[in-house]
Amino acid sequence: MDGCETEKELSWSINVTGVENIIKYGRTCDAHLIHISSDYIFDGKSGPYTEDEIPNPISHYGKEKLAGENVILAGRIKHTIIRTNVLYGSTQFGRPDFVKWVFDSLSENKNIRIVKDQINNPTYINDLSSAISKIIEFNKLGIYNIGGAEILSRIEFTFKIADYFKLDKNLIKSIITSDLNQPAPRPLNSGLVNLKAETELNYHPLAIEKTLFLMKRSLLTNK
Repeated sequence: MDGCETEKELSWSINVTGVENIIKYGRTCDAHLIHISSDYIFDGKSGPYTEDEIPNPISHYGKEKLAGENVILAGRIKHTIIRTNVLYGSTQFGRPDFVKWVFDSLSENKNIRIVKDQINNPTYINDLSSAISKIIEFNKLGIYNIGGAEILSRIEFTFKIADYFKLDKNLIKSIITSDLNQPAPRPLNSGLVNLKAETELNYHPLAIEKTLFLMKRSLLTNK
């Protein structure tokens, strides 16, 4: 996200030109393009957002994700655009997700600073993959919000993680986003309304406590 503010040309080539190339070659084989977008296409002033809300990105990353959506809409290709936010879950590769970072930090008695003014509905990656499978199975086209079951602040999410694993909440310091001095502005009051996906895909995301139960073995094994 912050890299998009400082590496604008590179990030545009990935998030927009890359999508244009996929469209170009996808049309030749009648592909169904399933594209992952973000709630960061919105300004975060009046969330949670439905699929019909008017985008207004405030960061270069958000502008790129919106541009990627727009080239798909204009690209004459069968497509489904999925908007999601704050992905978490156990993975074999890549950097640790937010839950693992919180779990590891508090387990090692490290103090962490967490923002209290960013609100969204964190999305368990298994729920997202399940929704993608249903989109493929039912051949659903258009735009779908795929978010988590609970809308809450980032620090409330952190407290849930600490409570579930019985970790010391005194190590968690509440701050606001501006304290971090990040290059890219973040939407604050964000999140996504899942009603369309619930109705058309039978999408029912798991409660956060249930997802932490499913992640528990992986977190403890990889300590």
